[in-house]
Amino acid sequence: MRKPKKNVKTRNIVLKIETHERLDKYKIKLMNEKEDSKLTFDDVINDLLDEIPQDTRDELKTLGSKGENSGEIIKRLVKVYKERKK
Repeated sequence: MRKPKKNVKTRNIVLKIETHERLDKYKIKLMNEKEDSKLTFDDVINDLLDEIPQDTRDELKTLGSKGENSGEIIKRLVKVYKERKK
């Protein structure tokens, strides 16, 4: 795996179609809640990340710095989110 450049402002990510569709549905829901039709996927993902407890965020940050697969990190995010909804 290549070492990512640190001086970039954006990065491209690849999502499975199913994940993208789910994220798009959440985006629409969030747009209705916030009454803002100009939300980006970046805004949506940040909203989801803000719901995660700080200790879990620290764990995910550690995984990312170890080169952990982003798919695995997203699975953990979803798991935490589902647990919090219960």
